[in-house]
Amino acid sequence: MLRAVRSLPGEFASRQEAIEGLGRFGFAPDAAQWMTTNLERTDGRYRWRLDFDALEQLLRDFFQTDLWSTVTRPPESVTLHFVKASQSDALSPDALERLERITEHHSVFVHTVPGGHWIHADNPDAIVDLLTSHLP
Repeated sequence: MLRAVRSLPGEFASRQEAIEGLGRFGFAPDAAQWMTTNLERTDGRYRWRLDFDALEQLLRDFFQTDLWSTVTRPPESVTLHFVKASQSDALSPDALERLERITEHHSVFVHTVPGGHWIHADNPDAIVDLLTSHLP
């Protein structure tokens, strides 16, 4: 997405123009429309209100942070619950297999829930059920 928005013009005549631009990069209309919520209108033109350099820096930091040690050895009395959306590939097969091996030995649980990447929007009832059934 960052590569796409950086390749587009810095301003647009309409949100639709930005949606169409993102569509040329292969983004689905819903994702492109969601992204345009980050446009602000100034002097009749739409401009991104996001700092893409800061976002890139945050993403680099996110991908460099390795928290597997916390998952493999959670602090005492801590229970970890992971939600795997059935139609999402955000969690790699290797990571899912690793999590499933860990669940055999620790207070770590993996819950597979029907839905896609935006599981909180696709299946909010399942998320609420998980939360309420596992809260103390």
